[in-house]
Amino acid sequence: METTLKKLVENFAHPDDSYRPQPFWFWNDDLNEEHLSYQLDEMQDKGIRIFLVHARMGLSVPYLSEEWFQKVEFILNEAERRGMKLWLYDEENWPSGYAGGRVLAEDENHCGKYLRRFPAGKVPEGLHSVCRKGDWEYAWGYLHYHPAYSQSFYVDMLSRAATECFIRTTHEKYAERFADRFGKTILGFFVDEPGFYNNFEMYNYCEDPASYIWNEELPAFFKREKGYDLLEKIELLYERSEESDRLRCDFYDSAARMYEDNFLKPLADFCHSHGMQLIGHLHSEEFLPYHVKTQGNLVRCLNALDWSGIDRIDVNPEKVTEKYGSSAQHIYGKERCMSETFCLSGWDLNLKRMRRWTNWQYVRGVNAMVLHAFYSSIEGDRKWECPPTLFFQTYHWKYFRQYTDYCTRLSYALSQGDFCAPAAVYYPITTQQSLVEPDSIAAATAHDRLFLDVS
Repeated sequence: METTLKKLVENFAHPDDSYRPQPFWFWNDDLNEEHLSYQLDEMQDKGIRIFLVHARMGLSVPYLSEEWFQKVEFILNEAERRGMKLWLYDEENWPSGYAGGRVLAEDENHCGKYLRRFPAGKVPEGLHSVCRKGDWEYAWGYLHYHPAYSQSFYVDMLSRAATECFIRTTHEKYAERFADRFGKTILGFFVDEPGFYNNFEMYNYCEDPASYIWNEELPAFFKREKGYDLLEKIELLYERSEESDRLRCDFYDSAARMYEDNFLKPLADFCHSHGMQLIGHLHSEEFLPYHVKTQGNLVRCLNALDWSGIDRIDVNPEKVTEKYGSSAQHIYGKERCMSETFCLSGWDLNLKRMRRWTNWQYVRGVNAMVLHAFYSSIEGDRKWECPPTLFFQTYHWKYFRQYTDYCTRLSYALSQGDFCAPAAVYYPITTQQSLVEPDSIAAATAHDRLFLDVS
């Protein structure tokens, strides 16, 4: 984007509202309309012009019910009256894709799947045999990972049918009511933390150790992409050799492409067909082994979003999370790199620390801030649900306009001109794909440590 210095100076004092920080607005109570209107007044007074409606733990109005949509319509009317705009968060809590349990309610086969190996003839009941190679038998099972605060299970990111159900039960329900506001008051949808959750070390339990992401159509997709039969060489996924390194790279590359084609791109296509954008961030950006385990290839998958995006949930200076997002922004020619920021920063977070960590991220290429979060309520357990709130409940709220104006000008200035990188660091994703083993990420983590030291 070419911008003269004169234009930059002229617009610096009062940039376009699109550069203002945009908060998650946690709808986590009874959505009393008088209280909602008050919160909009407070946002507007502190320089917030765009926000994200986010169904969150504590919500007493049934998600995607008729009452829910009545509250959305109320907020749309109030926002339009104030000259404000909004994004729609596409899920109840997180991660995106299961529509608060509606996707699996339609078809249990939409559940996520994993692949494991067992001694031949010893496949546990309930799993489905894929093939037998020598002394081993390979079988897939359903992934029993619970999304946040849900009794449902997570969905198959490689399944177009599951994604179509998600769109039908979520996005199209909004379109039935508010299509005339798409691309106007409603800017688009926010997708949050989708990815592969099999064999994920953060589980309190793990019934699928030493597993790979799976889908019944993956072998055929793999053969079309790579030109050879995955099942003929499947034992190499569990071995260490030059040939197994190649197979793992091809496997994760195919899984990433299938994930893009069957989940991320259909969401983007829906938004684009209705004059909107798709923004958000993916799952576990902080460390390279998880770029493989949860996405196949995180930086490439970011291309499916209209803004590149990352999640900065703590203030650990050893991470280079922002550089993954800003690198994707530059590689794929996107205008913005968004950061969802300040989750789990604690109740002692103040404006001085907020400014410090905003600077920290912006100098690494971020130029759009999604604030986590404005809580409608902090009563009871909600106070400890990924704190802190950044909203009217804080002691420094009356000074918050100083932060929003500062962040707005920084976002504007760092969105102008042409990016020039005097140095580059190679993104070693294929090395990581070869090092991530089904039962260990130790070698990949050691390699990541070298990458972080260099970066």
